[in-house]
Amino acid sequence: MNRNEFLEALPISRITCKLTGATLEICTDDIDDIHVMVSGADGDVKSLRIAVNGNQLLLEQPAVSMQKNPVDTSWLQITLRLPRTWKGRIDARTVTGWITARELNGSDVTLDSVSGQIITEELLAGNATLRTVTGDIRAAGLVCTKASISTTSGDVSLTRARLYHASLGSITGGMSLSLDDAFQSITATSVLGSLAIEAPIGECSVQHRNVAGHIRSVGVCITEEAEASVHFNTVSGSLSLVNNLPLA
Repeated sequence: MNRNEFLEALPISRITCKLTGATLEICTDDIDDIHVMVSGADGDVKSLRIAVNGNQLLLEQPAVSMQKNPVDTSWLQITLRLPRTWKGRIDARTVTGWITARELNGSDVTLDSVSGQIITEELLAGNATLRTVTGDIRAAGLVCTKASISTTSGDVSLTRARLYHASLGSITGGMSLSLDDAFQSITATSVLGSLAIEAPIGECSVQHRNVAGHIRSVGVCITEEAEASVHFNTVSGSLSLVNNLPLA
């Protein structure tokens, strides 16, 4: 079953998604209205709540929908298309589904999944929060002032990113950041996972509290006077700092 909803974008400044087993894709396009496309089993499509309350668009999937059919015929795919000029707040959370976001421009963006993966491309935000428990987090072209990224057993991978401040967390997964611009501060915690940072910086202030991990530095001078700082608390995770400035 398919379902299409068109909503006027102008009064909406916040989008909230409360999902259970749905897979969610959020993207921008050359359109004037907000377009919600839903595909899936009849019961799941019909039970999805789509409502506008004041300036908020709410997409809500009943929690009971995951348990109502033990034969596992329940499925739901939601695609949310936004005008390219829309710059509001997005808070999207799901339990088992993946979340994919492409070419978003928001003031505050939160993407949260328990067991699904989180994938973003060209995400621009003042504050970006990406969280998962067992899934991976992959962000290409992330641009934000402040990023909060955490997973338990998944891996974190940022490529072509630009950020001033970042807070990272992992238990067993590795964290890899490839930055196009210099950062100001990165704070990370892990138990077993390592942290690898590539950025165009020549020096960095480092605090690496660990039991068995080590530090590797390539082209980066570790000094207390640097503008960029890294604080990494871990049990056995290692820290790698690489200066990715092109050679003259």
